[in-house]
Order: sequence, then structure tokens, then C-alpha cells
Amino acid sequence: MNLRARSGFTLVELIVTIVLIGMVIGLANIFFNFSFLSEKKVEDEYDLQASMRQASEVLNNTIRNATVTFALPESVFEGTKKAKWNYFGLEDGKEIVQYTWDPSAGTHDRKVLLAADPGITYSLYFSQDQPGSKMLIFHLSCLPDGNDAKKIEIETELSALNSVAVDNGGSEDNPAVAIAYRSDPKPNPEVISTQEEVTIAITLVLDDSGSMDFDMQGRQQGSHGFDSKNVRKTIMKAQAKKLIGDFAEMGNVMISIIPFADNADRTGAMLSSTAYKDQLLTKINGLDASGGTNTGDGLRRAYYKLASYNTDNAGDEIVNYIILLTDGNPTYLSSMNAYSYDPQTNDEKCANVNGSGQETTTNMNNCMAYVNKIGQDLVVGKSIDIRTFVIGFSAVSANISRAESIALNACTSTSPANAMTRRGTYYAAGSDIELENVFKTIKSTILQETWHIYGPY
Repeated sequence: MNLRARSGFTLVELIVTIVLIGMVIGLANIFFNFSFLSEKKVEDEYDLQASMRQASEVLNNTIRNATVTFALPESVFEGTKKAKWNYFGLEDGKEIVQYTWDPSAGTHDRKVLLAADPGITYSLYFSQDQPGSKMLIFHLSCLPDGNDAKKIEIETELSALNSVAVDNGGSEDNPAVAIAYRSDPKPNPEVISTQEEVTIAITLVLDDSGSMDFDMQGRQQGSHGFDSKNVRKTIMKAQAKKLIGDFAEMGNVMISIIPFADNADRTGAMLSSTAYKDQLLTKINGLDASGGTNTGDGLRRAYYKLASYNTDNAGDEIVNYIILLTDGNPTYLSSMNAYSYDPQTNDEKCANVNGSGQETTTNMNNCMAYVNKIGQDLVVGKSIDIRTFVIGFSAVSANISRAESIALNACTSTSPANAMTRRGTYYAAGSDIELENVFKTIKSTILQETWHIYGPY
């Protein structure tokens, strides 16, 4: 027996053993590091998701309490921040930030909600399914290490129900990447340069012709089927008074009520809807429904009422609107000559009423020619910008077949330079509910347009 052969390991065996042990330790280290890094990545992703949810919650709470909300494209957000406005958005494409206005210091406080990270790419944009609604959709995503498989996304609907205006300034080609908002108890539109309050001047041009005593289906009192609960005059008065009440709460709306029938000689003064609300309501209550339909004369007097107010308040910032409600096609026109057509365009009481008062094609064409002249020469042809809303108020479409043309042709500028600021919009209302909704839409549009002009831009 060879006892020396059993006395220990050879050098080769020792080296092999050491190598094997090193490999085991190396593999163990690799598995340990992999486990540690995997756990850290999970923790990092969890922290990132938590930070994204927190940023989303901050925005949701902010917009819920905002009194006016604007979604802004990158070019506006990265420009000069306007005083009194707060901002939330994606800055430089790297981090989510919030700017809060500090009135005592007169500056914006900047807070980072999602910090920049060289390994993370953020994406943020806002959209709106239905223009004019109080809902915005918030889209936030991040791409860790440029790996699309690890993309984290949050999409939620933001409710801005307390906002008087919600405007989406983005588009498909230039999406909104930020929100501008204010939380004033009751903000008023302001001029960017002077911070002066803007005045909204409205002429409420209301049909007071005899057919306003008909029901919504065009049936006269005493006729078969007449619906006494749906008389046009009664519905119009009730909804017009609600509208005045809504404007009175805004605090910066002037209103002149201009009834029209054969003429529009009973023009009301331009009054503050807040200070003189009762007088405006009394004027509405006094409408009596008699005579024919001289729509052109209503527009003529409405223009001069606005022009006069702008002249008397030349130092103020004023936005001008005509809200015209009619239940019938034009059947009369104003003329300087009692025996021939010489359209009256001055600011005087009606000189002569021409026309047959009948809804024949020839007569309506003649009366529409007068409406078109007043619209193009005065309403959109003079030096002030006037936005016109025309409401065809009848459940019988034949009654209001010319109303849409009044809005889109007579009261819309043909000049591309004035196409947005001097234009008409048409609404049909065949019931009390529809008229209420139209008035709400018009009020909302006026608020939207006023804020859009003098908002955070």
C-alpha cells in the first residue's frame, strides 16, 4: 500500500477546487446583485408611480376648486407667467412643476412635483372630449430608460365644475401640456397690460310682435289645440329674466333691452345688470306682443346702443354682444321714404315702416335685404367688434326659415381679418327647455370668449 499517495491534495486538485469555489462565490454574487437590483428597480418604479399619482391628485384637487381653467400649449406655458394666474405643467420636457401666485410678494412660487431624471422621459398633455364642457382629460406617462415595455401611464378626467370658463387652447398638432387656473372667489376678466376689468356690453334684442302671443306650435289664442302653458311670450320672458339674473351675478355686464315689432323705438338704456337688475326685469315684464316683425330695425338700434356706450366709455375695455331672439321671419323694414325703399341706417327713431307684413317670398326678400344691409354696414362694418347670437324661437321651422341667414350672413363679417371677432352664431329653440339651454350656452360662450381674450396669454 502507498501511504504517500493518500497524504493530501495535489496542487492541481487545489487549484481546481479554488477555481470552483470562486465560480460558486461569483455566481452567488451575481444572483445577489441581480436580486438586489431587481428589488431596487421595483422600489423605484413603485416610488415613481406613487409620485405620478400624487401629482395627479394635486392637479385634480386644484382644478376642482378653480374658478377659471385654461389648458395651454407649450409655447404659452414656457413664456412669461401672468400675474394672478397659477400654472401646472410639463416644463422643458423634463419635469412636472407647479407655479402658485403669491399676492403678497407679487411673484410665482415654483414647486417641482416630478423631478427631472436622465433615465426617465415624461409625457403630459390635456384634451377635451366635448368643447365647452367642464371636463378635461389628463394624460401623464413616463418611459424609464427609454423602454416602452416599462411605460407607466395615468389617464384621468378632471372635473372643473366650479370654473366659470374651461378653455382648451391645445390642438392635435400643438397639444396642451399645461394648465393655467385661478382660484379667486369670483374672478373678472382683466387686460394683460393694465389689469383693468373688462366690461361686457350686451344688447338683448327681443321679438315683441303679435305672434309672440302664439303657442310654440304657432297656434293663436282661441284656436283649436292652443296650448296656454307654452305661450312664446311667457316662455321668453321667464328665460330672459333668468339670463339677466345670471349676468347680474357676474358684476361686469351692462345690458340694454331692445324690443322690436313694427319698429324698435322702445330702446332701453344701457344699465348695469347688477345695480339695475330690477329695472331690467321690469322692462322684460312690460313686453306686450303686438305688431309685425322689423328685425332690421332691432339690429339697427342695437348697433347704435353699443356704439354709443363704447364712445361714452372710450377709456374702458369693452366686449360687445347682440343677442337677438325672433319667432318669425322679417316682414317689415325701415325706410327714409314712405313710398319707396330708402334704407334707414341712422340712429333715429324709425322714419317709415315699409313692407306688407306678410310672409310672402317677395316681401321677405325685401325685408331681408334691409337686414343684410344693417348687418353688413353697421353690425360688422363699423369700427367696433360685435359678436351676434341669433335665436330662432319657434317649434315651426317655417316661421324662422330666415333666422339662420341673419346670423351667418347678415351678422358675419366677410373680411378674413374680422372673421373671428365679428361673427354671428345661430341657435334654434322650439321649447322652454331648449331656450333655457340656448341662453346657458350663450352665457357660457360669452364667459369663454371674454376669458380667452383676456386670459393667461
